[in-house]
Amino acid sequence: MFETVDDKLNRLEAHQATILPLQIFDLSPAKLRSMANPDRLSGPTMEVTITDGTMTSTWSIPKALLSHYSEFFRVACNGPFKEAHTNKITLPDCMPGVLQVFIQWMYFNNMPFAQECKDGVWNVFRVWALADRLVSKEFKNCVMRDIYDVHVVKGGSGDKFSAQEIEWIAENAGRACRLRTWFIDTLALHSMCAAYMQEVKNEVFGKLQPYPDLLKEVFLKMAGIGVEGQGSPEVKPVEDYLEA
Repeated sequence: MFETVDDKLNRLEAHQATILPLQIFDLSPAKLRSMANPDRLSGPTMEVTITDGTMTSTWSIPKALLSHYSEFFRVACNGPFKEAHTNKITLPDCMPGVLQVFIQWMYFNNMPFAQECKDGVWNVFRVWALADRLVSKEFKNCVMRDIYDVHVVKGGSGDKFSAQEIEWIAENAGRACRLRTWFIDTLALHSMCAAYMQEVKNEVFGKLQPYPDLLKEVFLKMAGIGVEGQGSPEVKPVEDYLEA
């Protein structure tokens, strides 16, 4: 299946509610044309189907666009696998709303604020996991900046982790990943603040008990910050948590 730029723009306008139900401010043809790269919006498409066990959604996305922003899709679209020939791929265990964020970002270079939560976990963490899964460094760094902005820069109600988020990060953020490093730094800082009530601390560390390695890292971080001569505890600048 081949689509011209005009075909793609018309399809996007006709399917806004399905493809881009999130924050977008100007979907006029002029705006779309100003952001569209003809080389990435034309040519053969890949049928991407995702399912989270309860919902299934399918998008037809230019292979050039997918390949440009994701190493995973580059291999799937151009490698020696059947997906490159059938132009169809299925991603299990992925929420439709999470992939929609990636789709909007690819088309418009605009990352909508993923404020929804599911099972007590802020969906932006799942968006980060998708970026990691798709091997999309640029997108992952964009998501990390959003996470940092809410938890560190703006603070407020978004600066503390829920018990479910702690469990999710412990199970999904590998030891070497930047999200885990940021989480350890931030949780250690929170736990040293007087405003972080003792009952909250007890719940937090209770949730970390099944993850002794992560709990140890948090305790070591707490022991190392605020020590005489090191100044006040601080979370590092956001650049320290981005992929190089």
